[in-house]
Amino acid sequence: TKERLSTIKSQLKNMTNIKTGDIKLAELDRDCMFDYTQERKLQSPGVVDVTLRNEQASINAMIQYAYRKGNIHFEKLNFKKIRIRKDDIGVRSTFKLEEYDQLIKAMRSYVAQKNCPDDDERLERLMIRDYVLISSNTYLRVGEARQLTWGDIDGFEIHYDDNEKELQLVNFTVRAETSKVRRTRQMITRGAEYFIRLKKRTEFTEPHHLLFSLNGFVPLDARKWQRHWDNLMRDIGIENHKERKLSWYSLRHFGITMRVMSGV
Repeated sequence: TKERLSTIKSQLKNMTNIKTGDIKLAELDRDCMFDYTQERKLQSPGVVDVTLRNEQASINAMIQYAYRKGNIHFEKLNFKKIRIRKDDIGVRSTFKLEEYDQLIKAMRSYVAQKNCPDDDERLERLMIRDYVLISSNTYLRVGEARQLTWGDIDGFEIHYDDNEKELQLVNFTVRAETSKVRRTRQMITRGAEYFIRLKKRTEFTEPHHLLFSLNGFVPLDARKWQRHWDNLMRDIGIENHKERKLSWYSLRHFGITMRVMSGV
């Protein structure tokens, strides 16, 4: 995916910050990056071991590619082993139940016309609200959700739970080319009402139009996504959301957690 490519570029750039781009492949040897972990921590004191292990895997994937192409005479670099305890990996960052409830309430105010008289800005905020609700009900990864088109939506259904409560379900497809794991999957989840509301509000509903776009073609700018997220976190009093690593991705974790708690 576009996001994965960006990550790989960043990881390999970290390597060339240690071994400058002026060094030729033929000048490298198996042990030339043995102290990579120590050198990276000197450059970026806050970097964690899990991140460094992932970087090393990407660097060695590049080395293996160079070896297959005959550009280098060894298959992989020797890195000093990183020992990572299970507890060091940590859990995925997500919301407490009361925090999510506060987020729902804050969004009502966030999209209210009296708080946002500008029509274009309000339309954007309404889309952001539906994105929050769709993400936490469908458990989609960020890249998958933002690349959804109306052609991916297969239909809506009404079901009833054990207490005869009505549930509006949505059938949709996650295409292989937008999936992190590169596999197409069919899904049915709750949250159809948010798709329906989003569709009624936009004129761009052809199969090729993006759901989360103001014109159907261009995704919302990354800076705007971040601005809205910062605004919402401030509105619910989570000033340390960056330290807690609460992000748009946390909505996926929250939705999955709620399904597990309900016995799924």
